[in-house]
Amino acid sequence: SLIWLAGAFAADRPRIGVVGARQATHEQLQAAQQVCRSLARAGATIVSGGANGVDSYAHRAALAVGGATVVCLPAGLANGGTAKQRSLCDDVLRNGGAVVSCERLESGHQRGGYRRRNAVIVSLIDALLVVCGCVRSGTLITAALADRAAIPRRAIPWSPGTPCSDGSNELLASGWRALSQIDDGEVALDRLLSDCPIDGAVRGWQRYAPLKLRKRSPLRGPAGTSPQLVAAIDRALAERPNEGLSLEELVEAHGGSRGQLAALLLHMRMTNQLQPAAFGRYVRCG
Repeated sequence: SLIWLAGAFAADRPRIGVVGARQATHEQLQAAQQVCRSLARAGATIVSGGANGVDSYAHRAALAVGGATVVCLPAGLANGGTAKQRSLCDDVLRNGGAVVSCERLESGHQRGGYRRRNAVIVSLIDALLVVCGCVRSGTLITAALADRAAIPRRAIPWSPGTPCSDGSNELLASGWRALSQIDDGEVALDRLLSDCPIDGAVRGWQRYAPLKLRKRSPLRGPAGTSPQLVAAIDRALAERPNEGLSLEELVEAHGGSRGQLAALLLHMRMTNQLQPAAFGRYVRCG
């Protein structure tokens, strides 16, 4: 997939992904603001998803101290999202930052765009910080993708029962290290970039972005599906077992109706023959 870029970011600066809940508490938002200001002052580029809550606080905190930040959008750059997101992107570009997306320029917000946006964040960063989040959330999808990429990752701990804390606390209980000192940017940056070995056991949040491929089963379509089409998809995916193929790539390679292929891929996904990969692609299970 193409990555669309507006603006620029320095290749020689460490890039730290900062993610968290839209409905974060005031205390959690203040923590995001404090750590991002500290990291930006220490020379890090803050990378986040431009959403309300922790994301926007992370971007704004970097801008407040003249730091660098990158907004990863789940929609096309020409769309820009809500008025608040467009204002944020304008401020980021005006201050020498960047806005990126893997969606077509004019495309709007679609459910799959958020997962692809999370994958873009992980592909750009040197380390990930989870400020807070619920167990079923995009934050935890990003965490699982960071696990898959084996990049350094930490989470901020919260008292049990604090809203939007279950996700980050589950990460910590499963082996992630905590980032408790957030006011000293150089210390925080050093800890974030340090090696954080985590065991390879499957964790609860990974059901949203599994690290290990599921048990393989032969590709098959529903009754009435062309065996030749199923075989063609099988061969195409076998040629790219790790990267996978998107619906658009399959349509371009094998022709046929986009709707027919979309329905077939959905059937294979629901019957555990395929699983989603980064940037809207599908890979074989097994």
